[in-house]
Amino acid sequence: MFLDQLSPRTLCIPRICAVSSFTIHATFRLRTTVTFEIFGHCYFAEDGIETGNVFEHNLGAVIRTPVNGLPDENDDTPAVFWITNANNHWIENVASGSQKSGFWFDLRLNVRGLSAELPGAELIIPFFSSIGTFRSNTAKSNYLNGIQYYTPGWRPNEEQILEDSRVYRNYHHGHFVHSNTNLSFVGGLVADNLGAFQYFGNDMIRFDGINIIGYSAEYDNVLKETESRWWCTHPEFEVVGLEFQMDRLEPTRRENSMVATGLNFSGFGNTSCPGAAFKMGVT
Repeated sequence: MFLDQLSPRTLCIPRICAVSSFTIHATFRLRTTVTFEIFGHCYFAEDGIETGNVFEHNLGAVIRTPVNGLPDENDDTPAVFWITNANNHWIENVASGSQKSGFWFDLRLNVRGLSAELPGAELIIPFFSSIGTFRSNTAKSNYLNGIQYYTPGWRPNEEQILEDSRVYRNYHHGHFVHSNTNLSFVGGLVADNLGAFQYFGNDMIRFDGINIIGYSAEYDNVLKETESRWWCTHPEFEVVGLEFQMDRLEPTRRENSMVATGLNFSGFGNTSCPGAAFKMGVT
């Protein structure tokens, strides 16, 4: 579904429905929709020029990689919510079952597509954009990352708060955080991912009040009931809470590269799923 409107509008679907995908090319309020078995990105603003949109109470599930992607596009790495400009609002959405990522902050240095020809488009740089709202969103059971903040990264000039995210049972990382500045992860849950946070090449990042669970009893019961096994049982893998490299984007900065307060770790060191709450490397 392609939404193109010059004035703000609310699209509200108060019951379960199925559509191909939602492409925003205007200013909309998109509420209470369900998408299922989509090829390529599912919910997204098209060119990175779109701001002020509201994505609220939407569910996207089973997002697949297309066999033949579009030229010069990245549908071959699909996200349920593909974020091309942070100056929008994502509230209580669920991203589940993508073959790549649940949410992807793909913030470029310029506006894309036909919108790049619009007057003033050259003044809009999504790479530096400020978040509208990112609150109480869920990313679960995605193959690559629950929420990805790369490529090319995100460099807002002031602190951006991402609140109460629930990120669990993603096959690789819960949060993949690389080449970012001024982000604060506040509250929420990260559980049953091979890595809760994969963190490197960042500056001025804050983690506060997050419940981080390595391998939960609930997930163990699910695996037993379904006669399944998790990758953590493979000898080459381990469950890690916060894995970080001590490299910085700007080594001469005086501010703290990373601040972590009020984190609650549990479910690490399980005999069937080895790992550690913290893992530090040096590059």
